Amino acid sequence: MNTIAFAFDLDYSASNEVYYSLRSNGSALFGDWELVPLAYDFETVVVDLFKSGRIDALAGSFISDSWLRSLGRKRIPMVNLSWLSNIQSVPTVTVDDVKVGQVAAENLFEQGWQQFAFAGNPSLEFSRLRNTGFKQVLDNAGCKVLEFPISRKAEAIKWLSTVEEGTVIFSANDSIARRVVLLAKQAERRIPEEIGVLGVGNSPLESIFAGVDISSISLPSEGIGMQAAKVLQAQIEKGPAEPCSYLLPPGPVMERETTRRPESNDAVLEEALLFIRANFSRDLGVDEVAKHSGVSRRSLELRFQKELGHGPYAEIQRLRLEQAEYLLRDTELKIKDVAARCGFPEQHRFSTFFRRWKKLAPKEFRSKIRGSFSLQTPAS
Repeated sequence: MNTIAFAFDLDYSASNEVYYSLRSNGSALFGDWELVPLAYDFETVVVDLFKSGRIDALAGSFISDSWLRSLGRKRIPMVNLSWLSNIQSVPTVTVDDVKVGQVAAENLFEQGWQQFAFAGNPSLEFSRLRNTGFKQVLDNAGCKVLEFPISRKAEAIKWLSTVEEGTVIFSANDSIARRVVLLAKQAERRIPEEIGVLGVGNSPLESIFAGVDISSISLPSEGIGMQAAKVLQAQIEKGPAEPCSYLLPPGPVMERETTRRPESNDAVLEEALLFIRANFSRDLGVDEVAKHSGVSRRSLELRFQKELGHGPYAEIQRLRLEQAEYLLRDTELKIKDVAARCGFPEQHRFSTFFRRWKKLAPKEFRSKIRGSFSLQTPAS
């Protein structure tokens, strides 16, 4: 049996999702190949495995091209899964990090935040790219982006103590977002009333350790695993591939406590919106939302129309269809299963709503969006 080693990185939650996606998609492609996980401190282990000839292919977040060269073995099928550095020697499948930053900026700007900052690690390529995308959007909007001194604790606490109320900090990943939250607490700044924090990776563990639910941009982990399996399969069948990159669009922004600002002075409306966001993926009706909010259905509908310009039912459907778009793009779920996960018990009803929204049937949409990210582009 041939062996594919999978090298986890420090972002364990995201790596774990990619690992399971690669394993499930690869089982149909590789036949009797075995996918073996390696811990995040895999660098020396991989060297030993290479020397002993115990692995036949490698997937993971690689440190650098020089590290890959140091393995000193004839090239085997490989795929890089994150821009820790600008890898040029093997194919890469990862999220479009510039787009991640752009999505963050667009979301936060639309929410009404007044001042913006970025917290990242300039030694990591994905962090630099996310900062670039973030600044692009905000520069065009005439907004300045401050640099948050995340690596210098005393300076960071002082910065947080004096920065203007209404500042939101976009963090390169959820681990950094957790550190920002903890520093803000030490600076005695309220989240999100005074300071907002947005991360990347949608890691539940980081929220647990932060003591607050962190708003985060989802990564297309299932899509990365699926595309990585195809890249490895091509190399297994035809030999090592030329360097190229497959950049997948990020998933949706999961708005939670660290950026959730009141959308109006209507406490009933705010409670209804929170309830809808937490329950839209099941069979949720307007009557249940109204009951939970303590008002009549008519009163609830009038509040929605006044503040949002549409009713509660339209809000439920909007969230369901956004989730359906994500699942169609980044998973192999059957259409009926996508419908069920998004609160549509009947597939034909889901297809009707989705076609109205995207002007494409779900199957057509999946085919079109897959084609847009599976094309090879030169690594740069």
